[in-house]
Amino acid sequence: MSAHSRHQASAPASTVLRWYHHCIGLVFGLVVAVISAGKLNYGDWGALWIAGLLVRDGNREHLYRIDERDFALPRGDVWLDTIAHSDVTEFPHPYVHIPFLADVMSLVVRVMSFDVSVILLAIASGWALVVLIVSAWFLWFEEEIPTMALLFGILLGWASVAFQSSLLLGQTSPLIFAGVAYGLAAARVHPVRAGIALGLVSAVKLTPIILVLICVVFPRARKTGVVALGTGAVAVLYSIVVSGWNVFTSWWDTLQDIKAAIMVAPVNGSIASQLSTNRVEDDSILVTIVHDPSLAASLIPLFVALALIALVIVTALRSQEPWRIAAVGIFTVLTATANILWDHYVLCAVLPLLGVLARGQNRIIYVVPVLGLFFFPPLAKADSDMWLSWSSLIVLVGFVIALCIAELSRKDALPLRDRRLSFKKAS
Repeated sequence: MSAHSRHQASAPASTVLRWYHHCIGLVFGLVVAVISAGKLNYGDWGALWIAGLLVRDGNREHLYRIDERDFALPRGDVWLDTIAHSDVTEFPHPYVHIPFLADVMSLVVRVMSFDVSVILLAIASGWALVVLIVSAWFLWFEEEIPTMALLFGILLGWASVAFQSSLLLGQTSPLIFAGVAYGLAAARVHPVRAGIALGLVSAVKLTPIILVLICVVFPRARKTGVVALGTGAVAVLYSIVVSGWNVFTSWWDTLQDIKAAIMVAPVNGSIASQLSTNRVEDDSILVTIVHDPSLAASLIPLFVALALIALVIVTALRSQEPWRIAAVGIFTVLTATANILWDHYVLCAVLPLLGVLARGQNRIIYVVPVLGLFFFPPLAKADSDMWLSWSSLIVLVGFVIALCIAELSRKDALPLRDRRLSFKKAS
């Protein structure tokens, strides 16, 4: 009997994260903080920091101020004055998140300096990478990850362009995707904790909302979905009641403007961005905002998304694990085909990657090291001579397709005509 068969036959583990996983994560986070000290940019973290200062100083109405041409630049005298009188070490990017998060940051800026906060963020990022790997493993294998596999995963994660980019910019992506992975992995064993995690990350980054809806559909994860909906609703209601309707609608209008435009930059590997490079008129602009995208840039990502989601649904219909396939597959597809695919978003590829390893029964598992090449320099690093601008898309789409092939080629795959997407089956 294979190792995979043995762990499938054994009783599922009851805890996703053990105390020593947290210890390993914190130790790794300390190493990350020491190695990266003084070498990073923190422009994205600076955006959250300035948002906290704006709320603290009673300037909520100025939260959403983005330059009309450059997505990386805030605008307005209040923003510029706040930056000038702050202790941020790099010029921050604009703030685009829900007002609730700005209020949270207003508490952070009261109790620590910016320099202290970036050290804590680096530690948290290292810890989050461990949580992401441990949780993704548990999601697919329903057992504790072997220590050597975890250490190997940490090493690869550290070396990946996605993680390094997160560190450089002071991004929260490791925390977001750790929350996603934990929310999915703990849906059956710790539904309330899982729901809170999914609800919080959905309030910060909207794409995980699809996972909340998928959880509600399947009984094994429905309690998680309901808790996540409640958690997200609290963040929204807080934003409306405390921040005010005008600030909330300003945030919503900003999201609609972002959705309607295309952000063109080397670190945005989206289909829309790649198809719009010819619209860049000023190379000095860091992230060009294209307000009039071509028809191809608007429609091709949609068609690709629909085709891949159809493939995922067909795979789920034939799978013994429809919930996992649907959740991981659709979430990864929506991340890959959105107008914005920053290189640090590729961290979410850990979810379908481990799915291929867990569900693959033939040569499909050999695609993992091949696609893995697009995680790392030089192919994934924008300032490399060998950089491939489509790397992020290749990784995410490649692993979704590989996951579907792995599932459809399994010996226990169900004939499509015999399968109904049963919402009663505890899959």
